[in-house]
Amino acid sequence: MFGNTTIPVFFSEYGCNEVKPRVFDEVQAVYGPEMTRVMSGGIIYEYVQEANEYGLVDLNDNGTASIRIDYDNLQRQFNELDIERLQSGNSTATALEAPRCSPGLISGGSFSKSFRVPSLPSGAQTLIDNGIRNPNIGELVEIEETNVEAEVYGSNGGVIQNLAIRPLPEDQSNTPSGQDTTGATSTGTPRGEEPESTGGAGHLQMNLLLTCAVLVGFALR
Repeated sequence: MFGNTTIPVFFSEYGCNEVKPRVFDEVQAVYGPEMTRVMSGGIIYEYVQEANEYGLVDLNDNGTASIRIDYDNLQRQFNELDIERLQSGNSTATALEAPRCSPGLISGGSFSKSFRVPSLPSGAQTLIDNGIRNPNIGELVEIEETNVEAEVYGSNGGVIQNLAIRPLPEDQSNTPSGQDTTGATSTGTPRGEEPESTGGAGHLQMNLLLTCAVLVGFALR
């Protein structure tokens, strides 16, 4: 159905936690030759450890972060992927042309024709017609400080050394590099008293820093 789509089709969340710590065997299937004919990868659920126990990283009350074994397992699965095969297989997508928009695109047997568009809520039409007044407009800025000052612990309890954001040129993207993040910890450095973990409230800065350092998924198209 989606084999010739001109937009990426990917899993918005995957990563079963019935087995703990998670082993992420799904990665080899998601990026395998059968699924990549249609799918463009996926996004691992989820970054921060919460009550539902899907997290890759613990954010601690003392401002530090702790990488979980689940993160290490995921990194190993990514490192086993054949990136050259994935990139060469994706080249065919550039030859596809987007279809002209028409009602016929959703009139096939694969789509349900039984649906009702709900009425607009109060104020919605005004918002559609006029937009938002004085919206906040973001901008792209140069990264000036790339070193991560906060302490981040590997799953073995050691402090990860030389952790930094490494900006890539505009024509490049993150791909598995064969690195072992926990293996970059200082040898034998004890974590000390186990810090209490939190759901992440009040730790936006730590979250943003680690997002640049933690690979939780990537798309092929």
